[in-house]
Amino acid sequence: IDLNPQTAGLQTSFTTTTGVFTVAANGNINFSATGCGVATCNYTINDNLGATSNAATITATVTYSGVVPTITFNNNVLFANSALTVVEWQLNGATLTNTNGLATYTPMQTGNYSVVVADANGCTVVSQNFNVIITNILTLAQGEGTTRLYPNPATTQLTVDNGNNKMESIVIQNILGGVVFSKSNCNALDSIDVSRFASGVYFVRVNEASMKFIKK
Repeated sequence: IDLNPQTAGLQTSFTTTTGVFTVAANGNINFSATGCGVATCNYTINDNLGATSNAATITATVTYSGVVPTITFNNNVLFANSALTVVEWQLNGATLTNTNGLATYTPMQTGNYSVVVADANGCTVVSQNFNVIITNILTLAQGEGTTRLYPNPATTQLTVDNGNNKMESIVIQNILGGVVFSKSNCNALDSIDVSRFASGVYFVRVNEASMKFIKK
């Protein structure tokens, strides 16, 4: 079996962007996937008398082979329940930027959220939509008062204002979910030094509620 009749000599392997075709000792043609998609290979068969058959084509299709991910929601954070690599999060079918590789996402607006994951070959699958309804993002109910962040964006100091109510805790996470600040038994008005924070988007969790702020 010649896996590349256009090339001189007998070719027992043929490489594509999706994988490699090889001829086994028993004459079978095997395929080893290295990517996702469709791979084709032209081949001919030579008999013992030296005659060569007409060229034929063999096709291999590589599709997603993992488990379809599911999404759960806890403490205002979406979780992708999958051991596979997250390619992106989506809102109403559109890509949410800077979400590659993130196993969690904090939604900031109402809509249908989904997550895209990839298997070892790079084949992807999209989860079912998870509907999130945000009633109020920047003002969160805390007893009889409300919680506010200012200034937002912040450069050096970020103020967390909870009206007249003390806060059990303040936790700040970066977009990767890492905790960069944590404090317990806080006053109703607390100022946080964010001057050493890297520029970007952060999430402030007051008690069990979450808000977003931007560090310039």
